[in-house]
Amino acid sequence: MPPAAPEHDRMEITPPPSGETFDAGMKSFINEAQLLASFDHDSLVKVYRFWERNGTAYMVMPFDEGKNLRDTLRALPGAPSEDWLRTLLQPLTEALQVIHAQHCYHRDIAPGNVMMLADTGRPLLLDFGAARRVIGDMTQALTVILKPGHAPVEQYAEFPGMKQGAWTDVYALAAVVHGAITGRTPPPSVGRLLNDTYQPLAQVAAGRYGAGFLAAVDRALAVRPETRTLSVAQGCQEMGLAGPVRQPRKGGSATLGVGVGVGVGAAVFAAAGFGAWTMLSKPTPDPAPAPVAPRP
Repeated sequence: MPPAAPEHDRMEITPPPSGETFDAGMKSFINEAQLLASFDHDSLVKVYRFWERNGTAYMVMPFDEGKNLRDTLRALPGAPSEDWLRTLLQPLTEALQVIHAQHCYHRDIAPGNVMMLADTGRPLLLDFGAARRVIGDMTQALTVILKPGHAPVEQYAEFPGMKQGAWTDVYALAAVVHGAITGRTPPPSVGRLLNDTYQPLAQVAAGRYGAGFLAAVDRALAVRPETRTLSVAQGCQEMGLAGPVRQPRKGGSATLGVGVGVGVGAAVFAAAGFGAWTMLSKPTPDPAPAPVAPRP
C-alpha cells in the first residue's frame, strides 16, 4: 500500500445540513465569492476561484497571516499618531472606493474586521457579511448586521426609511478612527438621535492631532446621514488623503494544499465550514507604519 498522505494533503467533508436556510446561505456564500472575485485591490480579500461540490460551496483565497486591528491597537503603548492613522486609512479608503464604485457597501467595518498583515503591516478589509445577512433574514434571528458604536443609525431596523450607502461605511470607518484616538467607540447612533452625548474629537483630542483631521472625523460621525460626509472621496479630501486610487495588485499563482481548516486567513472557505489552505509567495514589504504617541 502507498504511504499515508501527509496531513496537509487530506480533506474531510461532513455532510452539510439541508433545508431552506442552508440553501439560502450557500447561495449568498456563492454571491459573496462572485462579488469579491470581481475586485482587485491590495487591501481587499482576493478570491481566485469558487465552486460547488459535495453539497456545499468553496472559495479559494490567498493565505495571509496577521492580527486584527483591535488587537494591534491594544498592543500599542498609547494612542496612535496622526501619521500612523493616515498610513492605515490610505489603503482602506482606496479599497472602499473600489467597492463603492460598483455600488457595493461593506456595512460591517470594525477593528475586528481589519487584519494587519504580519509581513507588510498592510491593512486587509475582511468579512463582507453577505451570507450571514441572508441567513439572518431567513431565520428571523438576525434582522440586521451591526456593531453598536460602529453602525450608523440607518442600519437599525427601526429606521427603514433611512437609506444605506457610501455614507454608511464612512460612519463606520470614522468610528474606527475615533476608537483608536480615544480608546472607546462613539455612543450608539440610535441613542444619539434622542440624546446626543457625542463629544467632538476637535475638543477631546485638540492639540494631539491636526484640527482639520479631527474636524473631518467628527463630520463623518454625524448621526443623521444628510449632515454626514457623503462619500469616501469627500472624506479623503477633508482629511488630506485625496489622491489617485492605487493600481490593482499584480496577479500571482497559488499552490493549493488540501487540509481541514477555517479561520481568519484560511485560503479556502466552504459554506459547510470546512476548507483547505493556499500558500502564496510573499510580496515585498511596505514601509512600516509611523510611531505612536503616548496617551495624555
